[in-house]
Amino acid sequence: MALEYAMQGLFSVKLDVFSFGVLLLEMIKHGESLLTLAWKLWFEGRSLELTDPSIKESCDAVQVVKCIHIGLLCVQEDPID
Repeated sequence: MALEYAMQGLFSVKLDVFSFGVLLLEMIKHGESLLTLAWKLWFEGRSLELTDPSIKESCDAVQVVKCIHIGLLCVQEDPID
């Protein structure tokens, strides 16, 4: 949940985008703090490691990387980014 909504009840386009990004990442994650792990693996070029092992063999790796990229773009601190 976006901090501004949780703390102040403010709803915005940024909240929608943030939530969409988190949703995309949640669908493919496994393990620790999602956003921290996603950024770490992305910068290390190992983003596919976010994929849940139960679907790893049956999914399209290119599509998974695209979803991770979109998810990370959606959770930027600055909405313009």
